[in-house]
Amino acid sequence: NMDLFFHDVGMEGAKRDFPKTVFGLVSINDISKCFPEDLQGDILSKLNDSFPSGFCNCWGVPSGAASVIKRLSVGDAVLLIRTTGGQGDIPALCVVKAYWKVELLELSRFLWGSDRFPYIFFFNKIYHKK
Repeated sequence: NMDLFFHDVGMEGAKRDFPKTVFGLVSINDISKCFPEDLQGDILSKLNDSFPSGFCNCWGVPSGAASVIKRLSVGDAVLLIRTTGGQGDIPALCVVKAYWKVELLELSRFLWGSDRFPYIFFFNKIYHKK
């Protein structure tokens, strides 16, 4: 049973961060160094199973959205919207392949230079337009 989520990212954040992890791939090897030690084994084996290429896409959501993001499950789809105002287009549709309901602060800092996006889900993007 797939649920559909929308995340209105905003123009500035989209311009700054989409190229890094939505349009661009991240190496599971690189990001694994940022996982909390107690979760490292579980996260690493799940990511390697879900992404045999060793690369994935990911996106992080602020803690303020915790109530929504806590309902997110593997198999759900997330539409990343640049903005809902005027020129609101949807550059990416992501089907979640892996997600842990914990704050991955260090990973957020590594990926986007800020710990403001700690709820991170992992996917292969199936649609995008720049």
